[in-house]
Amino acid sequence: MVCWDLTIDPKMSTITSNWIWRDGGSYFGVPPANFLGWYLTVYVFLQAFAVYARHLSVAPDYILGYWGKPLLAYSSIVIAPILSLTLSSASGSVLDATGHVWQLRDIQAVTALVGVFTVLPFWLLALFRVSRP
Repeated sequence: MVCWDLTIDPKMSTITSNWIWRDGGSYFGVPPANFLGWYLTVYVFLQAFAVYARHLSVAPDYILGYWGKPLLAYSSIVIAPILSLTLSSASGSVLDATGHVWQLRDIQAVTALVGVFTVLPFWLLALFRVSRP
């Protein structure tokens, strides 16, 4: 989830203004506390799921499509920013809520790079799990 957040936050906090940080932050207007919050939130949910899964009568690996869902999700997280970077001819700049100016192409490039270098390893792990007999 943190990798996903690192991938979408540059666009969401500047270009589309889906969320606005009052004091901004160094990562395209997003403060580091946001990512710490994601780490903690995801840990709590995954820990709760681990406790639940421990009591399942069937191991999750054997549930049909269990590893296919993350593979699809990771695929979209990696592919969408790359397509946006390569297919978009957008140029110019955008202001975040604090008035900081960000270049559109820089935002698109960072989003694609972060997606490839953070989400792609998880995509490969999911692919290996799906292809395993």
